[in-house]
Amino acid sequence: VYLESSCALASTQCLFLQNIQSLEAQLNDALSDRSKATESISSLQVSSMIMSFFPYLMWFKTGEKMLLS
Repeated sequence: VYLESSCALASTQCLFLQNIQSLEAQLNDALSDRSKATESISSLQVSSMIMSFFPYLMWFKTGEKMLLS
């Protein structure tokens, strides 16, 4: 009976550790995805800002008056 209990406990511990490792891997994946999303958002914000100034930049380059909508 003691041996069976020890084996059951060891099996439960092994499953628990596997679950912990799986959760750690999932967390690392989620953190990586979050970092990539943050980089993408920052890049899009910079691109949007540049595009909003583009008509002004073209005006300075050409020296011509432009209609801005």
